[in-house]
Amino acid sequence: MHTFDSLEKNRMTVSVHITFPHVKCEDFDISHDGASDSNGKLAKLYGRNVFSKRTPSEYDWAMANGLRTDGLSKQKKSKDRVASNGCTIYGKIVVPRIGGDFTFTISSEAWQSVLKRIRGALGTMTTNSNKWGSLTNAYNLTYFIHDISFGEQFTVSQNPLNQMSDVIDEGLGLAHTNIMVTLIPTRYKRFARRTEDLLQTSVSKHVIGPENMARSSTPILPGLSIQYDFSPLAVHHHETRDNIFVFLSSVMGIVGGVFVTVGLVSGCLIQSAAAVAKKID
Repeated sequence: MHTFDSLEKNRMTVSVHITFPHVKCEDFDISHDGASDSNGKLAKLYGRNVFSKRTPSEYDWAMANGLRTDGLSKQKKSKDRVASNGCTIYGKIVVPRIGGDFTFTISSEAWQSVLKRIRGALGTMTTNSNKWGSLTNAYNLTYFIHDISFGEQFTVSQNPLNQMSDVIDEGLGLAHTNIMVTLIPTRYKRFARRTEDLLQTSVSKHVIGPENMARSSTPILPGLSIQYDFSPLAVHHHETRDNIFVFLSSVMGIVGGVFVTVGLVSGCLIQSAAAVAKKID
């Protein structure tokens, strides 16, 4: 029988905060393991508005464009004209502790019109042609990941999905970025504290350009997908302190060394003083 505690141990909370500075929120579709906003399954399984979409704040916009953030508000919407086309996606979702995927892509309907133009132009242009600009400037999928975390993070190691930016130059911004995440189970035991079950994160990335998306037999939408899975190997990190007797023996060694050193120095000083006094006499 599965108890409530055992079920909770087999689930984890995924936190997401991403900014796409060049694409409107209404053009995005979000999904987890095939359950998306467009088919209504995401809201049915995880509740309405599990992920929120809004115009980037001043802080989000500056971070996504590599600008200074001093004094900028994390809540106040950016007044930049270009920022009105951007979108910040954030939220938390509780999922089973098994492999899965998240996608943040252009909706299928919005992509079809661009796809027809690309397929019609493939015979008369190359991937490096400047004509890509006229086909793709509406969908520059450059992104900035403020933070994506899976479960309880192992704080000793850095999360690679924190403050991660990627300027998409494939097809002048039109591309699909696939980030593969390996979650490494880590048992962390500190001195005089209970053992914690944490996760470390390892990341690799692959970018699919517009021509490959257009020629693919399976539908690939521009945007960002994050595939995650668990490593079959676990890490045990155990912090300990020396035994009290080792500590006492070290202290005694230090005291003994100081005593001997002081004795030698004082002996030299006394003998030197006596030699000088004898010479004066």
